[in-house]
Amino acid sequence: MPALTTDIHAYGGRATHSHIPAQPLWVGILRIVQAVLALITLALSAYALSYFGGYSGYGLNIFTSLLTWIFLGYIFVTAFLFPEAYSVWAQLGLEIALVIFWLSTWAVIASLAAAFGDWYGYRYYGNSSAAVGCTKAAAALGAFVWVSFVATLINLGKSCMSCFQPFSSLPCKFVWRRESRGGEGRR
Repeated sequence: MPALTTDIHAYGGRATHSHIPAQPLWVGILRIVQAVLALITLALSAYALSYFGGYSGYGLNIFTSLLTWIFLGYIFVTAFLFPEAYSVWAQLGLEIALVIFWLSTWAVIASLAAAFGDWYGYRYYGNSSAAVGCTKAAAALGAFVWVSFVATLINLGKSCMSCFQPFSSLPCKFVWRRESRGGEGRR
């Protein structure tokens, strides 16, 4: 599967993308999955919030979903449209923040789902099974988003650390060069 390991930024030359760490194609696919799942969890939490009222877990899920969309927008714009504005440190910091937020989000939503799961106190409000189901689905999908952000954080960390030279005081500049064999490689 060499197609899944090719650099997604390697189109049209890397003259303006030399400071952006190489990312395989599966990371791009995972970013799309993260965006779709964040949108779905946003919708599920919004429905459950409209039904049950002001539980803080729903608000946290909405915030984390919106932060995910802002982060993915930043990655798309800076990696493909405006590479001069890209900062690997900003991406690393936001990835770490999103790993923490998604862990907190799906844990809080899962605790709400467990509390609502067999509790019949909400039956007098009408059909609460749909809202409880939305809460459970948001918790499950939130766990998948968290795992996907852990995977992309590990990949970014590996990409950043692979170019640091031992005992070097200079940071990695993600410089690409042509090897004598005709392939591309990192320096």
